[in-house]
Amino acid sequence: LAVGVFPSMKALHTGDDPARASIPFDRERSGFVLGEGAGILLLEEYDHAKARGARIHAEVAGYGATCDAYHMTAPDPEGAGIVRSMRQALEEGGFTPADIGHVNAHGTGTPANDKTESIALYALCDDDELAAGIPVTSIKGTTGHTLGAAGAVEAIVCALSVARDCVPPTTGFAEADPECAVNVVTEALTDVPQKVALSNSLGFGGHNATLAFSPYE
Repeated sequence: LAVGVFPSMKALHTGDDPARASIPFDRERSGFVLGEGAGILLLEEYDHAKARGARIHAEVAGYGATCDAYHMTAPDPEGAGIVRSMRQALEEGGFTPADIGHVNAHGTGTPANDKTESIALYALCDDDELAAGIPVTSIKGTTGHTLGAAGAVEAIVCALSVARDCVPPTTGFAEADPECAVNVVTEALTDVPQKVALSNSLGFGGHNATLAFSPYE
């Protein structure tokens, strides 16, 4: 069903070079690649986790969720709903955009999504220099778009990133797009302690969700 529907929407990549298929934020991106998988996070109250001696990886410091209802499939080109979602997550944790260590972007590799998500980050920061310096990665360059599993898998990667002081690269990215003027991570960043990192999940119909992860101290 998915393979039948998404090509009709012109949402899937149609090239014949596997190395240039799933390329989030790249100038030559043309659509996403379907992936399969699952991800599970165990969320637990701090006192309960400590009492049972659990290994705590990271803290969910904030959460944001909005629905801009701009279009059935296309994102709001101004990214207003995404901005509000990221801002909610930061504010719940007591953070500002200047505290962001990196953004694990939804980054599907479609022309509209990546451009809109880039615009939203700049709007969130309201400071071009700050926005241009925040590392941005999309693991869909590696996993493809796992649809219902994407948010969980990306949240796991984001949580482990702050836990291990690292940021994974965006696989496949090679040519910067002027319309996506974000700092796309092309080589793994290591030894980079972070106060907070954001994991974005954006869906059809204008659904936007953001999780803010902080390292466990």
